[in-house]
Amino acid sequence: MSKQVAAWLLSELPELERAGVLDAASAARLRAHYAEAGSDTVAPGLSATLGALLLGLGVILLVAHNWDQWGRALRLLVVALPLAAGQAACAWTLFRHPDSRGWRECSATFAALAFAAALALVSQIFQLGGALDRYLLGCALVGLPLLYALDSSVLAVLIGAALLGWVGAQDERMRQPLLVLLAFATLLPHVVSVWRRAPHSMRSTWLIGWLVPLVFAALSLTMPAMRQFAAFWLSAWALLLIQLDSAIGGEASLIRRPLRAYGELGWALVALAATFPDFWRESWFGQGGATTLWQTGLVAILLLALGLLCTVHALWRRRWLLAALSLPMLVTASTQAGFGAPPASLLALLFNAYVLAIGIALISEGLRAQRLRAVSSGLTLIAVLVLLRFFGSEWSFVLRGVAFVVVGLAFLAANLWLRRKVRS
Repeated sequence: MSKQVAAWLLSELPELERAGVLDAASAARLRAHYAEAGSDTVAPGLSATLGALLLGLGVILLVAHNWDQWGRALRLLVVALPLAAGQAACAWTLFRHPDSRGWRECSATFAALAFAAALALVSQIFQLGGALDRYLLGCALVGLPLLYALDSSVLAVLIGAALLGWVGAQDERMRQPLLVLLAFATLLPHVVSVWRRAPHSMRSTWLIGWLVPLVFAALSLTMPAMRQFAAFWLSAWALLLIQLDSAIGGEASLIRRPLRAYGELGWALVALAATFPDFWRESWFGQGGATTLWQTGLVAILLLALGLLCTVHALWRRRWLLAALSLPMLVTASTQAGFGAPPASLLALLFNAYVLAIGIALISEGLRAQRLRAVSSGLTLIAVLVLLRFFGSEWSFVLRGVAFVVVGLAFLAANLWLRRKVRS
């Protein structure tokens, strides 16, 4: 049985078990039998791609050593050989090894890198010049047909990196958020396809885990005016990722849920930073062109609207804890937009109580649902909050050290007790 079929079968087992088609013992035996085939669909592709990269680097070093001594015709021939080899490898894969993940990843990556090298070398041979941003955009656009023809997730990440480089190489006044969103949207069908075939697999986790920070970094570069609203920008992104992960569902571990991991990290950074009064007294200002400014406002409004919609949906489903995670986005949006705000000390006190309440709610939910991860997350959040209050106080070092020891022992004892209670 192929790895894709095994992964599909593993994803269907919970539904078959709920429907009564299989009992728990049969489902467990099937999972144990097909786990090795269905658990990792990206490792062969990564190893093959790494081998291709090392081989290509070795050839590049050998060619570079003699490059200056060759004529123009010989240089063009050397440039054309890897390009032709890449196309031949792609054709060989499609006709002879269509089900091989390693061949698909390796041939697609090699062909895309061969084209990028050929484009740069031809420009150098004929002294054509050109801008770096156009070069990176051209490489990304040429890689899209290879991406969908060979279903290569490694190539999707490389295209995302090229798009980020394209944004970074542009003049700051020429960057347009909507155009960047459109460029990254070309990768969305591949991501959805990979996720639907094998949710929470190593391949989908690796793909989403790389593309999410690439999109976030590219959009942040296009909107210098967003520096003034950095807290809102990060908290809105975090809320959207958490809500999206909640809509997708699944009981996989946090390491197999990159949307949840990134969202919780972003939410915690904003919520914990907001517990300090100085956080509400700071401002970051930036300037941008007229086109960038209105597009920045449009993206910010769209992000706020999506966050509010997800919050209303969570309230309608009576998921109170999920809805409460929108508070940092709402407060930072109202204060940083200039609608007026309470004193900084009052806002800091509010967020101290808010973070403490979220930690307690996580522990309560974990105990009720018998989920140790939620319990550990709540304990960790409260522990970090307590440590931050110690660092922000004016106590002596001896008193802080004693307090750290006492609080640490208390949390270790609480964690041990809660683990035993959950397991029982």
